[in-house]
Amino acid sequence: MRPIIRTREEAFAAVGGAPPADRHVVVDVETTGLSPRQGHRVIEIGAVAIEEGAVVGEFASLIDAGVPVPYAVQAIHGITDEMLAGQPTPEQVLPLFDKFIRESVLVAHNAAFDVRFLRHEFARLGLGLPHPHVCTLEMSRRRLPRLSDHTLETVYLYLFPDAGLHRQNHRALDDARMTAKIWLKMAADPVFFAEYLQRIGRRKSAMSGFRRSTQKDFERKTGKRVVTPENYLNEPESRKRLLKK
Repeated sequence: MRPIIRTREEAFAAVGGAPPADRHVVVDVETTGLSPRQGHRVIEIGAVAIEEGAVVGEFASLIDAGVPVPYAVQAIHGITDEMLAGQPTPEQVLPLFDKFIRESVLVAHNAAFDVRFLRHEFARLGLGLPHPHVCTLEMSRRRLPRLSDHTLETVYLYLFPDAGLHRQNHRALDDARMTAKIWLKMAADPVFFAEYLQRIGRRKSAMSGFRRSTQKDFERKTGKRVVTPENYLNEPESRKRLLKK
């Protein structure tokens, strides 16, 4: 079974709202355990892409990572070894997902868990995951401190008391849709949004600083100049090529 990649028209009914203008991808993963360092793997990815207040697509796929799913974990998300047999491998799914999340801010409930697993899976294939991310779990703890807990279910039902829960166990796409609605609801709060922009701005600045330091280190060690979009027009050979066009 190939990964499911839905268009905006097919996905729009699932989530609505008014997010920030940048592209955001709300993601959830299901795994075989709690730690990639212990050999646990991602076996399902679900994601919802949002741009300028609209859902523009969805991504969903089971993944046959070649490892068994413990019975205790099967009881949580309902994914069995039999369901994974014959599904796409990480080598088939992750490059597609990499394109889906292109230059996006990632959003997840307990983002540390999802991003840690995704970075591990990406690294196995020689891919990077430099995307900044925000966590709706952290957001809800700050904005809704009086809740008894801040699980995805509790926060969702507090914000959408008439919605009910319509999902299969803890399946990835269902959880991503719920998280997307939470994100859109909270992003509509101007106080939160100002705080969000400040946090993401710091993370993007840190990423840019890391890239600049890495670039300078490479140039110093190799004696070769890295041509970036910022300095491309200042390169003599680049100007010559442009003048010939």
